Amino acid sequence: MSDPVFKWLDQLGLGQYAQAFLDEDVTLDLLPELTGDDLKEIGVASIGHRRRILTAAKTAGSVQAPLPPANPVQPVAPDVVPLLASGAEQRVVTAMFCDLVGSTQLATRVDPEEYRDLIA
Repeated sequence: MSDPVFKWLDQLGLGQYAQAFLDEDVTLDLLPELTGDDLKEIGVASIGHRRRILTAAKTAGSVQAPLPPANPVQPVAPDVVPLLASGAEQRVVTAMFCDLVGSTQLATRVDPEEYRDLIA
């Protein structure tokens, strides 16, 4: 199945709920708004599964980074994924780039110091 919600649930290790989510028309953009009662109504009986879904759903509407698979033995924070025994880790980072209309053309016409002052 190629549905984004199915993929998301499968990454959490909870793919067994995919059909129930699809039957209730739960889409990726609605995940952050889900409540425990919603999940009970959908058929997620396990408290642990509901907590795992609600925690992951908080960031589901944003740009998607692959979620770590569920690991009941050693839980991992959703924004930190250990990589090596050496202590290295991977973190989710959000970056934003802004460009001013015509700024490149303006930069070619004025001295760098003047351009810096204009931008500031």
